[in-house]
Amino acid sequence: MNELMRTNAGGGVDQSLSERERQELAAHEAAIHAWPEARMPAGRGLKAIRDGRRHRDTHPSFGAYLAARWGFTRQRAHQLIAAADVITDLSTTVDKVPPERHARPLKRLSADDRRIVYAAAQKMAPNGKVTSANLTLLADIVRDIATGTVDDGTGREVAWHEASSDRKAMLIHEQYCQQLEQPQATAKSSTSLDWYTARPVVDAVREVLGTIDIGPATCEEANRTVGADMLDGEALQDDWPGSVFLNLPSVNDLAEDCVEHVVAQYDAGIATAVVVVAGSEAVWNRWFLPLFDHTLCFVTEQIDSECPDGIGSTPPRGSVIVYLGRDVDRFVRAFRRFGRVMRRCDRESE
Repeated sequence: MNELMRTNAGGGVDQSLSERERQELAAHEAAIHAWPEARMPAGRGLKAIRDGRRHRDTHPSFGAYLAARWGFTRQRAHQLIAAADVITDLSTTVDKVPPERHARPLKRLSADDRRIVYAAAQKMAPNGKVTSANLTLLADIVRDIATGTVDDGTGREVAWHEASSDRKAMLIHEQYCQQLEQPQATAKSSTSLDWYTARPVVDAVREVLGTIDIGPATCEEANRTVGADMLDGEALQDDWPGSVFLNLPSVNDLAEDCVEHVVAQYDAGIATAVVVVAGSEAVWNRWFLPLFDHTLCFVTEQIDSECPDGIGSTPPRGSVIVYLGRDVDRFVRAFRRFGRVMRRCDRESE
């Protein structure tokens, strides 16, 4: 009989954990305890607890179990589970377990396509370093190509999933090169989708914050301008104390996590003041909604920026800059030179 459907002495359904299930739960929780150092076992453990309802002795739902036992939201747990699935698929082709941020752009691809895209990213990475932005670009290419048929190399048209791995890799590379050759498509004209925040904006951030204590999403090159403490590895699991400057990543899932975390840090009083820079398209996402409770500057002036491969030009998108803090007047004075500063007019009436 299924262990979820055992009967008790009164003839009813006994949903308590069996001894074997308790042992399995203990093993899964030990794996979660090892996170973030052991990302793949933690994701697998969460998946097993969720799918087997191993939480049912103490908590009526997976969400209640996560909140009480680990301080996780269901969304965060599902991200870890999805990342574990991707990392498992990649483990047969990479020497080093990739970070969680590399798994997210690949979660909607098949196992075969995940391996092909990651291998392509390793070969084509700027400065030999795989980035989430380039994985996103390559994953988008795959999704675009996969909507139709492709030449299998012999002149025969086949569905994408029927093409060989070598043929897929060649088609991805061809499409990638074609996009690099399109000067009118600024978003495709660089080997990277990451852009460093322009120095005038960073200077204005300093005017508002005084000093920048934490730059959680910055990299070593960009930090020469920002001059903040950088958070390595799983930065979303760290506190962000003091003044925070956050240039949102271009990867949508990671941007969502960053916004959720920085708002929670500010609301808890850990981050004392925050400036967030995002692409203007971010405002159409539900995860951006909490930022509308704060002060925003929609950039209308052209600001020259720099991308990692050294091309200096205008970023492939407009920008919106958000301030979480008490000195709104100082933010207005510092940022009105870049565009329109505004705040929700209905906020006080809620």
